[in-house]
Amino acid sequence: AMPGAKRSGQGGGGGGKRQNYHPPTPGVSELGRGMRGVLLTCDTHLERQAIREGFALLDEYAGGEMAAPAEPAAACADGGGVATGANTAADALAAELAGLRRDGAADGSDVPDPAAGGRRRFSVAQTGCTGSIVIRFGLPTDDPLATSTRVMEAAVASAES
Repeated sequence: AMPGAKRSGQGGGGGGKRQNYHPPTPGVSELGRGMRGVLLTCDTHLERQAIREGFALLDEYAGGEMAAPAEPAAACADGGGVATGANTAADALAAELAGLRRDGAADGSDVPDPAAGGRRRFSVAQTGCTGSIVIRFGLPTDDPLATSTRVMEAAVASAES
């Protein structure tokens, strides 16, 4: 080879890096300007569980006041407020399952709200990134910042006690 001649295929400038670039696929992401929601991150194999837990937390803490934990009606039926046997817990579970079947969902997020024109209170927006979940707020009355603040304050309070 001649001292001043370039070898073919090796011209500096990083041309080989360009072939590794893959532009984003259009239509994969449902994120848009002005969308309101919260971002959750999780392990890639636990996304469904994270979505269920996110819906449950948002349902519990959305709204003006923090919702009190629901007590089974069967536990208070004897007047003492204490469950007095295995049948009481089984009855409470059966009543809860019947209510879920009647409502058609395990959480309120999958049931469209008739007052909101049939829109769901919460829904999942596809991000196109594994391990990243965006839960969209469908009702204009729900404030994502206030709701997530209440969730985080409750987490801190439960860690301190």
